Order: sequence, then C-alpha cells, then structure tokens
Amino acid sequence: MSPGLTQVMSFYAAEPKINDPDIRSQRRLRQFALASGGFYAALWGLSAIFPGNDPLGFALLIVAMSLGAHVVRPGWNLTPTLRRGHARRLIGLFALLVVGATAAAVFLAKSGVRHPYQGMQIDLIAIMPPLLALTAIEEAIFRQIGYRWLEQGNATPRTVALATAIAWAGGHLHGVLQTEYALFTLLQSVYLVGIGAILAEIRRVGAAWTLSWAGHFIYNIVTMRMLAQFASP
Repeated sequence: MSPGLTQVMSFYAAEPKINDPDIRSQRRLRQFALASGGFYAALWGLSAIFPGNDPLGFALLIVAMSLGAHVVRPGWNLTPTLRRGHARRLIGLFALLVVGATAAAVFLAKSGVRHPYQGMQIDLIAIMPPLLALTAIEEAIFRQIGYRWLEQGNATPRTVALATAIAWAGGHLHGVLQTEYALFTLLQSVYLVGIGAILAEIRRVGAAWTLSWAGHFIYNIVTMRMLAQFASP
C-alpha cells in the first residue's frame, strides 16, 4: 500500500476520535456544505448538457440517495415516536405549513410576479404519484440522510434544521440567472428556507422523516390547489 493512501485512510480513521463537539460539528457542517455543492453541481451540470431531460435528473436523485444511505448509514426512522405534548406541536407545525402554502399561492396570484404555473391547468390527481415519489426522495436525502449525518457530527438541532433547510431551498435556485422567472426563483428559494426549517422541526419532533415527507407533500398540494383555484375564471 502506498504511503499516500495510508495517510488518507489514517486521516478518516482518526476522525471519530475528535473529542471536542464544537470541532466535530464545524467539520461536519463543512463536509455537508461541500457534499451539497457537489450534488447540485452534478445535477445542474446534467441539466445544462441534457436540457429538459427530467428522467435523468430523477435518476441522479436516486443515485445520490442510495450513495448517501450507504455512506451515512442513517437508519430507517420511518415510524414516529411521540412524547407527551408532541402531537399538539405537530398539529401546529402542519397548520403552519398549510398557512405558508396558502400565503405563497396568494402572493403569486396577486403580486404580478411571473411564475411557471401561470395559465397552467393543474390536474392534482394526475400529479400526485410523481409528486409523492419526488418529495419522498427529497425528504430522504435532506431530512433523513443529511439530517442524520449532521447529527452524527454533533451538530445542534438548530444547526441541523438550518443547514438542511438552506441546502434544500438552494436546490430551487437552478436557472435563476437564465430564465424569465428569475425573480420568482429567487423569492421561492428564500421563502423555502423557512418552509424547510418547519419540515426539519416536524422531523425532529416526530423522530421520523416520513412525517416531514407528509408535510412536504401537503405543502405542495395546497400550493398547487390554491394556484389552480386562482387561475379559474
């Protein structure tokens, strides 16, 4: 074995021996930022090379989820674990998502900001299966794999929530400088940091990423339903 490879292996083998939680947290946060940046560079790069090829982007999401699960070993966390008072808190968080979705739809309908849903006939029944699949993959990547990876690095709950929210919202910035919907794209991405923080809190309180998946799906459905209602004559 070459000396260089030995040094690299020793470096990663020694990482768990860092005893200072703050140092471990900062290091893991930097790793998370680099991983997120690399993921989006690959995703947007493919989109630029193969424009309009949604199946290819979807395949990359599945690859990223599978690779992340293999590396992080986040566990399953499918079944909610509710402590005393958590059910009431979850109801409030889900209600906040519905309010947030409604506010977003009302703003888009009344503000005059150009967006890609203008004039679009939205068939909620038809979009439910792909939307369920897409939101499941996004939540598995950000509110399970990324979430647990940061937790394993001793990041605080607030850091985990903000980091995963920013990383998730940042993914919606694609094309902000290249499309006629640049203002919408920018405003949406900033707004989704708050929505992502709510989803992370749902994940924390319920101890299950399936709950944030449900919240994510509900947010999208409510937003689209409201947009369709405003578009109706």
